[in-house]
Amino acid sequence: MKLVFKINLFYHIEFKIKAFYDKIFFMKYADIIIDISHERLDKTFEYIVPADLEDVITEGVQVVIPFGAANRAITGYVVDLHDTPKFDVTKLKPIARVVKDSIAIESQLISLAAFLKRNYGSTMNQALKTVIPIKKRENEKLKKEISLAVSIDQARIELNELLTNKRHAIGKERLLRELLTVDVLDWELATKKLQIPTANIRDLESKGIIKIDSVRTFRNPHMNADANAKQITLNEEQEAAAEQIKADIDTGRHKTYLIHGVTGSGKTEVYMDVMDHVIKMGKQVIVLIPEIALTYQTVMRFYTRFGDLVSILNSRMSPGERFDQFERAKSGEISIMVGPRSALFTPFPNLGLIIIDEEHEPSYKSEVVPRYHARETAVYRAGLTGATVILGSATPSLEAYSRAVSGEYKLITLNKRAKGQDMATCVFLNRRGLMGFVSCRACGHVLKCPHCDVALHLHYGGVMKCHYCGYTTKAAKTCPSCGSKYIGSFKAGTQRLEEIVKEAFPTARVLRMDADTTSGKNGHEEILSAFAAHEADVLIGTQMIVKGHDFGKVTLVGIIAADISLNESDFHSGERTFQLLTQAVGRAGRGDEPGIAVIQTYQPENYAVVSSANQDYDSFFKQEFAYRRLLQYPPCSHILGIQVSSEKQADAIAQADILAGVIRSVDPEIIIMGPEDAYIGKLKDIYRRVIYVKADEYDRLVKVKDEIDKFLLEQKQYRSTSTWFDFDPISTI
Repeated sequence: MKLVFKINLFYHIEFKIKAFYDKIFFMKYADIIIDISHERLDKTFEYIVPADLEDVITEGVQVVIPFGAANRAITGYVVDLHDTPKFDVTKLKPIARVVKDSIAIESQLISLAAFLKRNYGSTMNQALKTVIPIKKRENEKLKKEISLAVSIDQARIELNELLTNKRHAIGKERLLRELLTVDVLDWELATKKLQIPTANIRDLESKGIIKIDSVRTFRNPHMNADANAKQITLNEEQEAAAEQIKADIDTGRHKTYLIHGVTGSGKTEVYMDVMDHVIKMGKQVIVLIPEIALTYQTVMRFYTRFGDLVSILNSRMSPGERFDQFERAKSGEISIMVGPRSALFTPFPNLGLIIIDEEHEPSYKSEVVPRYHARETAVYRAGLTGATVILGSATPSLEAYSRAVSGEYKLITLNKRAKGQDMATCVFLNRRGLMGFVSCRACGHVLKCPHCDVALHLHYGGVMKCHYCGYTTKAAKTCPSCGSKYIGSFKAGTQRLEEIVKEAFPTARVLRMDADTTSGKNGHEEILSAFAAHEADVLIGTQMIVKGHDFGKVTLVGIIAADISLNESDFHSGERTFQLLTQAVGRAGRGDEPGIAVIQTYQPENYAVVSSANQDYDSFFKQEFAYRRLLQYPPCSHILGIQVSSEKQADAIAQADILAGVIRSVDPEIIIMGPEDAYIGKLKDIYRRVIYVKADEYDRLVKVKDEIDKFLLEQKQYRSTSTWFDFDPISTI
């Protein structure tokens, strides 16, 4: 009997140990945020995922959990799942249940954050702060409204009593007369336009005759624009494109479309026709436009069609304005958000359509962690909501066009120009910046920033500046290396071009559009509006004058230094050159008058230059794709860029070498290039090393990223270095 008892006791203890072991090593654990408000994104609580809920709990799911000492049932959102507990498992509580049929926008955005973390490399907090772009709640903007606190009859009695008093306050009389005709009177209107003294208003309030309410009002970044009743008639090509997309939407087929339309083919009109269809279904629309092309002219096309259903985002808006636009979207006050990359995370509760105009633009790739691309992220978000995605470009990225050719995207082609209504000249300089680097003509020494491994640029006013860290110094008169006085800069900036044009054509009215002339909040709009209104004959500028603008009267386009971008140390250089030149050439002849484009180049035989002059995308694509396939560059393969940075050069070198070893241990067959100095090896006194990893399959690179993350968590050495990832980088890092 004692033996049986001992055996049973042994098995009982063994069972308990096994259960505890299973609890620690086989259960899943979830990090949950209790409050989605922006100040508390860094605070999460860990809970056990019960075995019966493992199949239904994913990132973004809304759950009910016991919280605090009293185990109060509250809701939260799962932001991360892991197999190893971070805290004492005996003190963790299990999730109570999943909230059924929860389609809260917060859940979608958290799922999107998990996608960014998983596919682009970042912490969950970094991803959350990307998809929830308002970092803190801004103060609500309130307006005061005045209304009667008594009946209409009583108000008339009060007014008559005032009139019987010869010394009555005129302001009180004016206010009561107005309130007998309107239900609510705006405070600003009463005090400014009607000139009613504040004391008169407060006196009537103290007597209980009127009341003053504070009502929330949203900051509106644009002028009120009523929808234009004039309907645009689509041409045959445009109508066929729009009808094809609408038919798929109506039958529940939500695809990704690439509209490849020649410049001036009227892609925007197709967008708006589909947008109108989606909005009438009770759904909302996000329209992404590159920041550089997010101009008054572009945005007004949407305002005049959809009126106050439209709102915008841009980098020059105040935090309060940005906050209010997201609140308006969430509450259903607006149905269309137009903006740059960050507008992709607009919290629309019933998103039906995402449009990415000029999808080839590099600005759709984030330059900060997580380095996501808006195109892939939009497709993923559309999958979460059952929405349709439309990509549009006259010069599609190789990534998008190759997917369309393979059938992953649906290709729609617009070959005809939609005629405009509007004779002027555009001069485009294929160059970023003003005047170029400063060098010695005797010894070749280039003057560089002491904090960054980049050349200083000469600006008017006798100063040299670093365009990366802002370092400024007086212009050198002699070479610091050899003492020669033959020192100067390559003067090929927009300011110099402006001088040359004015000297050659003294009667011409000239406008210049660059970083200096557009530094004000409305700089872009003022210049473009003036040119569109024919207040100038010549517009000179860099990239910003060729992106998305429709000037019907432009009949001549001149392109200076067309091939300068071909010499960049980046495999995208041919594609970038073709896109810029094609867009520039496409500015001419958009109206009734034929157009001429003149290209100045030292490499007239280069296929990127020839194809752009001929406006022949297919020819360019075939040659560029063959080059990418030969060298295993995207979209024919995938690349992971890994950058290691440190204030100590030796630490950056050593850590990069160690990480290269980690990569080889993870995947011995994978292609590794580097480590080597970054394109800018030193920036703001920080040394930078890079490693590039190539693979046919994206998941192989994700595995490399995950293993490096695990290694960095456990590594004790070189803790002062920082490491970040860039999947399929669009520029040399």
